[in-house]
Amino acid sequence: MIAFAIAAASLVQVRSGEATVVTRFGNPSRVLLDPGLNWRWPAPFEATIPVDLRLRTTSSGLQDVGTRDGLRIIVQAYVAWQVQGD
Repeated sequence: MIAFAIAAASLVQVRSGEATVVTRFGNPSRVLLDPGLNWRWPAPFEATIPVDLRLRTTSSGLQDVGTRDGLRIIVQAYVAWQVQGD
């Protein structure tokens, strides 16, 4: 029963569109990129941090801004980013 609990705690699932950073005692040791089940040392030796690899976007709301010459303009910021898996 104890061996099964340790084996279950040692499995980590990597989902499609994600990478998983495996840390050993808080320091990054490797990156898992392929989806599926992988082995790791159970806690407290190793921990996992999932990282989303999909394209992410966000935008600010519309902002009314004054210019130096006294005109009023409406601006909106748009940001897109993606973590590369290589």
